[in-house]
Amino acid sequence: MTPELYPTTNWIKKFPFPAGWKRGQTREVQSMIDKCELYVKSTEILSRILGKNWHLPDEQAWYWQFKFEDAKSRRTDKSWLRQMPCDDIEALIGEHDSVYSRETIAEIQTTREREVELFGILGGGIHEKHDPPPSEVDMAASRIAVNWTIPNSGIEIEWMLMPLLGDIEHLKFDPHKKLIVYRRPKKGRHYSIAIDPGTGVGGDRTVIEVSEIGMKGFPDIQVAEFASDDIDNVEVFAFVACIAAYYGQFYEEGSTIKMAIEQKRKYGDSCYHALKLHGFRNWHKFRMYDKKTLRERPSVNPREGWFTNEWSRPMLLNAFKFAIDNGWYKVNSKWLMEELEGHEQRITESGKTRSDHARGKHDDRIFSAAIGYFIQHDLDTLMEREHIRANTARSGEEWILNTSHCPIATVENFDANQFMELYAER
Repeated sequence: MTPELYPTTNWIKKFPFPAGWKRGQTREVQSMIDKCELYVKSTEILSRILGKNWHLPDEQAWYWQFKFEDAKSRRTDKSWLRQMPCDDIEALIGEHDSVYSRETIAEIQTTREREVELFGILGGGIHEKHDPPPSEVDMAASRIAVNWTIPNSGIEIEWMLMPLLGDIEHLKFDPHKKLIVYRRPKKGRHYSIAIDPGTGVGGDRTVIEVSEIGMKGFPDIQVAEFASDDIDNVEVFAFVACIAAYYGQFYEEGSTIKMAIEQKRKYGDSCYHALKLHGFRNWHKFRMYDKKTLRERPSVNPREGWFTNEWSRPMLLNAFKFAIDNGWYKVNSKWLMEELEGHEQRITESGKTRSDHARGKHDDRIFSAAIGYFIQHDLDTLMEREHIRANTARSGEEWILNTSHCPIATVENFDANQFMELYAER
């Protein structure tokens, strides 16, 4: 509201309008302009003084755009929004800068899959107190039987995936203690399961994330998620076993899905031990890395699972951020998306940068999904995968040019990601 200060005449002389500049050139700038003008229209005293048809001056729009783009390049856009808020949400935004950009969150929101199946898990090793309420059960839908045979004893365990009612987009939808399936298991696909166990008390959540492994030029895809506030780190093994048996149903006999449990930041030993006794033995072996040779450092008795410590934590979270920002991991869960949106970058007392959840928020889904991605790709040659992806997309364009009928798109609006999905199917 002070155009004589923001910006000053000297500032405009120093940073003049660029050639061809127009109002609202980007989504962020247009959103800012709309917020300002709406605020004036909806605030009686301002609309009296400025008029209900007031428009933000071009000088202020350019000033805000210049400063915002500068802040965004330095990952301090939250600080700028807090300094120059256009509504009450921005005025009260957290003091720390976001790890994930607004563009990344917007991309996830646009592309995440909304057609899901909801299941309650009943059966072997699961207490009745965790059964879904009858009012939530979809009586018209078919139940899914899941079976597992313990290798050493030959004992068969049975579970039931009970279809549930609910709309995940509804504001009052509770995702806890529901297996949210974005994609069912498919023959020929491989999966990873990561578990971030909780205490089962209050906000310390237990999270199970299932990811479809994208080999070479294909991204990993989040295919299922299970989270709970009241399932502890001991009893969660039965839920993991059911999900692993369900997504591993097309695996060759004797092989199981690769898994990892967080066992230092959280207490995953009980779950890990129980799953091994029940025949799930394909575990990530926690590696040490030789800084001189940039190769894994072998160990005689490597620890199994994931152990978060001073050096593995940033390596895990940074790898996951790279995967999301560059399209190597497809997020489908709106709750994982919300955790990513609330993930902040902080400076510790020692001067190091640390990413963590905002006050009152959670990051259990982030850790679980990150572990599931990392255990499959920690030794990947990233440039090689990028090269394969580019060549796959290029071959897709050539295929369309030389094919009379394409079920995906025309040459003009070719979508490489859709082609890669169809390519994988065939």
